[in-house]
Amino acid sequence: MTALDAVGSALFFFYGMFRKKGRQKRVLVLRLDQIGDMIQAMPFFGSLRKKYPGYEVHVLCVRDCYFLLDNNPDIDAVHALSSSWFYKERAFDRKEFAGKIRQLRALEFEAAYDLRGDIRNIWTLVRAGAGKIYGYGSGGGST
Repeated sequence: MTALDAVGSALFFFYGMFRKKGRQKRVLVLRLDQIGDMIQAMPFFGSLRKKYPGYEVHVLCVRDCYFLLDNNPDIDAVHALSSSWFYKERAFDRKEFAGKIRQLRALEFEAAYDLRGDIRNIWTLVRAGAGKIYGYGSGGGST
């Protein structure tokens, strides 16, 4: 696993060297699980705002958590999905997900944070074109 991490770090380092300069700087936070998990994540956004002054802070969450973030002064934009792989009672909507990834990719995020460590979340941030990805190592992909 260490070798895989080293290869991934090298690829992202070189990818970051070729990103466009002089655009609005943005950071993305991904939290696609339950409301309680989002409540526990709330203090993170204030710390993130302090770490990235002048950046736009965006969050990708499930629609159930939108109301928690909508009027938060530390968050500039909330992007919501109606389904997630963490909600077994709802069918995951691949079309909605692909459309959201296209929207996020167009915003060209400088950095992104995964607050769970799930391999699906990490892959989502890769597909969204985040320059640098921070968070936990993979938690395994099971729920």
